[in-house]
Amino acid sequence: MTGGTSQSQSISLLGREREVKELRESLQKMDQEAVAYQDQVVALTQAREETKSLRNTHQALIRDEEIAVAREQERVGNADTALSEAETRLEKTRDAEEQLGAAIAEIEQDLQTATSQSQEVTVDREEMDKQTALLQLEMLRQRDMTELQREKVNRMQLENASLAHAAETLTRDKSRWGGEIAALRARGDKYRQKQAEMAQKLLSEREILVRTENEADRLLNERDHAEQRVRELDTDRKELAQEQRRINDENDLAHKMVSEWSARQHKNELVLSRTADELQTISDHIWNTYELTYAGAAGCRFEERFDLPGGEKEAEDIRGIIKQMGHINVQAVDEYAHTKERYDTMVIQRDDAQRAEEDLAELIHKLLLRMETQFVAEFEKLNSFFGETFARLFGGGKASLQLSDPTQPLSCGIDIVAQPPGKNLQLLSLLSGGERALTAIAILFAMLKLKPTPFCMLDEIEAALDDANIGYFAEYLAEYAISTQFVVVTHRKGTMERCDALYGVAMQEKGISGMVSVNLEDYA
Repeated sequence: MTGGTSQSQSISLLGREREVKELRESLQKMDQEAVAYQDQVVALTQAREETKSLRNTHQALIRDEEIAVAREQERVGNADTALSEAETRLEKTRDAEEQLGAAIAEIEQDLQTATSQSQEVTVDREEMDKQTALLQLEMLRQRDMTELQREKVNRMQLENASLAHAAETLTRDKSRWGGEIAALRARGDKYRQKQAEMAQKLLSEREILVRTENEADRLLNERDHAEQRVRELDTDRKELAQEQRRINDENDLAHKMVSEWSARQHKNELVLSRTADELQTISDHIWNTYELTYAGAAGCRFEERFDLPGGEKEAEDIRGIIKQMGHINVQAVDEYAHTKERYDTMVIQRDDAQRAEEDLAELIHKLLLRMETQFVAEFEKLNSFFGETFARLFGGGKASLQLSDPTQPLSCGIDIVAQPPGKNLQLLSLLSGGERALTAIAILFAMLKLKPTPFCMLDEIEAALDDANIGYFAEYLAEYAISTQFVVVTHRKGTMERCDALYGVAMQEKGISGMVSVNLEDYA
């Protein structure tokens, strides 16, 4: 018992040491992951700071561009005001020029009139001379005024030309400033768009940073937990080491005691061997003489005086009984060893079979789980396709496939529930024969939609349908014929009308059957 306990505790100690080693390796791995996450957090923090700096730079550039746009808009407004004032002054100058031109024309007309009058009048020479002198003076004065007006007009024309040039320059500047303003606005929109993109990118990076920080915190918590677990295991390992040392001391003491007992046992075995030899000699004598074992002879010992003649007679009777019993099976020990070996082999085989059975049970359980998952997923798809094909074939309504026991999808039954147009929702067994047939056809097409096949053969599946439903069936069959080749055994005219080719057997002569085929595409 002591040796078994020591071995069990040694195995437990080795298991603890292996667990400590695995936890240390896991802790180192988590430390490496934590360092990697911390590096990633630092990199993301630097990227966030760079993004923030870049965003501030972009915002400063946008503000500068907005200020420049405002200044250009102010310059354009001032230029528009100056242009309006110049145009007003130009109009006034043109009006004054027109007035001066009219005055000059009037003066020249008066001068011509006076000249003609001086040439025509010959009476009163002196009067004429006086008037001529006066007229000449007036003409000189008018000429001086005309010169002054002409100089004024010339100055106005020069000023007008200067204003026109300034207006033209302002117009060109206005056009140029308009282009620059548009370009600045475009640049501002571009900067705003880029700022929005940078803000979105910063938001994404912040989310990544938050997730990374959370993951790092989780890893740090796991590392702390692992370190705590390692410390606990170290404590347990130390306690187990102390216990192991105590057990080793006890084992040493036990081995010493066993050695002493072994020496004593050896002496006793020698004495016992000599005694056994003597006992065997006596037993052989008793057996050879009386055919009794030592135990049997010991049972015949009496305290009182023994009746020897009666004993001899009884011994003779016993010998006869022993002879009647037959010989002793001396191979019983070997047979027992052989049987024990077979038993041990069969026990090992039984254990292997049990382990194989457990492995197979686990494999079957996993396969059943996968089969159940795949079956439920495919069943849901089939149910969806069945609803579509049912509504298409019936021209409306709804239908579904339901598991009778959703907790046991692989072993339970399947209920077919349908609601044709204008009817209540009911089971398949409560529908009419034609409705049941069309519902079954809808399930068939749903299966083909779930698992398309290149070839499909149908044997009078539409026999119970009326002419209207035959049309729905034939149209749906023609749509599916694009991806699947159908061979339909039918006697219904509506189905045959929609086929691409017909094949039939006819008995043109009695007892002689012949094949008949028609390719309807040749007559289309």
